[in-house]
Amino acid sequence: HVGGDRFAGNVVCLPHGVYYGRLDREDAVALLDEHFARRVLLEKYRGRSIFTFGEQAAERGIRERERILELDGLELVDTDGAHVTFRDVLGHVHRLTVVGEPGEPRRLTCTATEERRPLRFRVTESA
Repeated sequence: HVGGDRFAGNVVCLPHGVYYGRLDREDAVALLDEHFARRVLLEKYRGRSIFTFGEQAAERGIRERERILELDGLELVDTDGAHVTFRDVLGHVHRLTVVGEPGEPRRLTCTATEERRPLRFRVTESA
């Protein structure tokens, strides 16, 4: 268990600190193929452990929009909590606004006895 029970099955690829979630047995080969090719499996990608949850949401949003699959395809340039700026390998700068909002009620861990509303992050473009 690496936390994030609501994303089980989870995988952490070390030493890169890359998190994946909601995997099943059939995803394992594709995940390994992509990781060894130094790409992310975007459909199951949750983010990197070095980033805050808001930064992870921004990075994922950029990856989805721009189809940046290279593991090191984005570099965090600046963050102030609400605004996150990444630079891609071509030098393009991507600045996003990240807003934390309560998610749908759910059991957050395997042993939870009640539902809670996890914080979810909505990403928008910044001016």
